[in-house]
Amino acid sequence: MRRIFATIGFTSFFVTVFSINYGQIFALLLSIASLLGFVLCLIIKKWQIPVVLLLLAIVALFSFNTFLFNKNVETYNSVYCKENVRISGTLTDYPETSQAGFDYVFKAVDGSNIKFSLFCYDKLDIEPGDEISGTFDFSDQYAEIDRGIYFSAYVYNIESVKVIHKNDVFNIAKFRESLKSEINKNMTYGAGVTKAIVFGDKSGIDDDLYTAFQRCGILHATATSGLHLSIVTGFLFAFLALLGVSRKKSSIIAIAFVIVFMVIIGFKFSLMRAGVMMIMVLAANLFNREGDAFNSIGLALAVLILLNPYSALSVSLLLSVTATLGIVLSFEHLFNKFKQRLGKNVISKLFFAFAISILQSAAAIIFTLPIVYIYFGYFSIAGIFVNAVLSPFITIVLILGVLICTLQFLPVLPYVLGGANDVFSLVIIKVAKFVSKFKYSQISIDYDFVAIAFAICLLIISAAVFVFYYYKINKNKLIKTTSLLCVNVFLFSILLYCVLPNNNVKMYIQNSGGAVNILVSNNDKSIVVDYGGKYCDRKTKYMLNKSNSQKIDCLILPNADEDSFSSGVMLSSEFETESALLNTRVLDENTYKINAKKQNIENIEEINYNNIRIDFITVSRSTALYISNGKRSVLVVDKLFNLEKLPSVYLKCDLAVFNQGVPNKIEKLNAQKAIIFSFEEQEENKCAKYFNSYSLREGNKAVYLSDSLKIKEV
Repeated sequence: MRRIFATIGFTSFFVTVFSINYGQIFALLLSIASLLGFVLCLIIKKWQIPVVLLLLAIVALFSFNTFLFNKNVETYNSVYCKENVRISGTLTDYPETSQAGFDYVFKAVDGSNIKFSLFCYDKLDIEPGDEISGTFDFSDQYAEIDRGIYFSAYVYNIESVKVIHKNDVFNIAKFRESLKSEINKNMTYGAGVTKAIVFGDKSGIDDDLYTAFQRCGILHATATSGLHLSIVTGFLFAFLALLGVSRKKSSIIAIAFVIVFMVIIGFKFSLMRAGVMMIMVLAANLFNREGDAFNSIGLALAVLILLNPYSALSVSLLLSVTATLGIVLSFEHLFNKFKQRLGKNVISKLFFAFAISILQSAAAIIFTLPIVYIYFGYFSIAGIFVNAVLSPFITIVLILGVLICTLQFLPVLPYVLGGANDVFSLVIIKVAKFVSKFKYSQISIDYDFVAIAFAICLLIISAAVFVFYYYKINKNKLIKTTSLLCVNVFLFSILLYCVLPNNNVKMYIQNSGGAVNILVSNNDKSIVVDYGGKYCDRKTKYMLNKSNSQKIDCLILPNADEDSFSSGVMLSSEFETESALLNTRVLDENTYKINAKKQNIENIEEINYNNIRIDFITVSRSTALYISNGKRSVLVVDKLFNLEKLPSVYLKCDLAVFNQGVPNKIEKLNAQKAIIFSFEEQEENKCAKYFNSYSLREGNKAVYLSDSLKIKEV
């Protein structure tokens, strides 16, 4: 079988996904049944078909591997996911930082070989290799098993954590941090971008630049993957060729380099997949064989899934594999076609390089669309062209960054390389920020017509398969025609998004860390309702970016007063905000000064923005919001709001949203569905008695006020 590793990899992926979704018993039964089938095939000669034997062996191995892994997961969760657990661990790496705090990952020292994470609002005086011990509350925390982390907890009292410093112990994370410090030392404004491209460390990129990269479709450059490995390995091969090293010796050196590179950067899913694929390709050179991309992808998948079955559910792994498949399936054929028509002059060669970059980007984007559609709901149109323009600059920044780290022992050269890298990094920053300002640089794909576009493409592909098998039409012409039709379907759906007006009002209702945060948008206008919460500004920025909004047209602060106004100030100072409304005050157009006009009696303020109507209802300092697009309506109330004081016209709605618990007299509400945010389970049970309820404790919800009110996870 020519593509045996491809068969193993993709079969193991689907077997593992099914085994995880259907549970331990299913995985065990599937492994036993497959093993029995394998034995029967060995006994009965007529059944000794190599493909069948291989598939049965794969199913038995990977389903049993998933069973063992799930068994360990349940054991660890039952032991550790509870209140007041006494635990000790060794810090494995420097913390992941965000505006909310710091996330530290530890390896337990009790011999169980498990990982756990602690989230702290303040930075701990601790480095990788140091040990901690203490009693922590792990209850109500979910396991991030796809990252190899079994449970997590918040640390409120840092003084309760006992730290044992072990500064004399060598740790690869400390070595990695020293390399990053060399980039900081030899560069200025481009250091953050260089660290992100070389190490995947985004801590030096501010939120605005992160959003710009996301909108331009070049955020993948900050996640170390196959792109980085291929560039660095290609540069290494070119350097060894200049020294006169043979191809086989260069392959051996390159394999060693790939392994060292993976160890230094860290074993991330995307990098491990790319590393295994690269080693497969380089190993093929040693045996004078041509490498096969499908076998490389399959082997990488099999290795990752064998180490951690939950890696099959990792979004980064799915995106990495689908993007690679897109390039492999379409790029080689297109590359050869373009190369045949390539002229010998410089302009023709430059055009060829630019066209190939665009084709690569387009292939990767089209093949990753299903994953992006399911998990994110948006994609970057500009990415197709920006990747082509910035690819040379990203390549140069990556190579110069590696050289700065490698040649740090030289006196002047790292500083010269750093100065040059600042210039190339600045080009990337300027282009990304410029392009991201365009309204349709990124578009949302969470609309019905995009789902319809997917369905039409599936029908076209099915029809093409039927025509090929029954009418024996030329395969190459059929593939070209089918591809052209599918691309045109997507282009037409994008055109509809850009030019057709719609009344599809969206609401993103999110747990912002202690309260509800809501974004109401219909593409042209965006209204933010901020009830507070520790992560409100960060999550609001994410949702604004996802909804393709450039600013806040109206900021509503229902709970704002002298003590809890800080979140509103943060939002209004960070985002361009046209106007704002408070419970007891009204902000002026600049949103920095407060007109202290108290309204402690019942009052209704109506807001209208392009088919979005919001009634801001104040009753004795408590507030309710009635949001409507003329067809569907949503009532948002706080737990302390007195529903008996609410005018009857607002009691009939399609959806009720409860912030921090259920108010009294909810039986007066005439609504079919409800979204509740509360830390108390009895509050959710109370809500479920009257409505088809959705909890907001984990994750966020999106509501579409179109012809039918729909609720989905975001």
